[in-house]
Amino acid sequence: MFGNGLYPKPPDLKLPRTQNLTDGEIFYIVENGIRMSGMPAFAGSGSSEDSWKFVYFIRHLPRLTSQEEAQMKSLNPKTPEEVQEEKDEEQFLNYGQSSGTTTTKKHMKGHQQ
Repeated sequence: MFGNGLYPKPPDLKLPRTQNLTDGEIFYIVENGIRMSGMPAFAGSGSSEDSWKFVYFIRHLPRLTSQEEAQMKSLNPKTPEEVQEEKDEEQFLNYGQSSGTTTTKKHMKGHQQ
């Protein structure tokens, strides 16, 4: 979402241009960022262990399974519009009730309560 407006465009980390970098080069980029780009420096914001985990993650990207990708997408933050859409869908599926109870007075007509 954020990468669309960046110049230069963020690279596809699965491609050889990134994958051919050494682990040390990737670690350096994670820690120090890339000047004049959208890649910030992360040194000081956590431990260097976190940066090494990111190196491992980048190395794994070319072998990412569709299940892993789906799991990652499910963890992405939602926009306010997406949150509202989910609420609207849930309310619709619950026949307009927000409580999760699906029995309405209309369905109870003619039945003893």
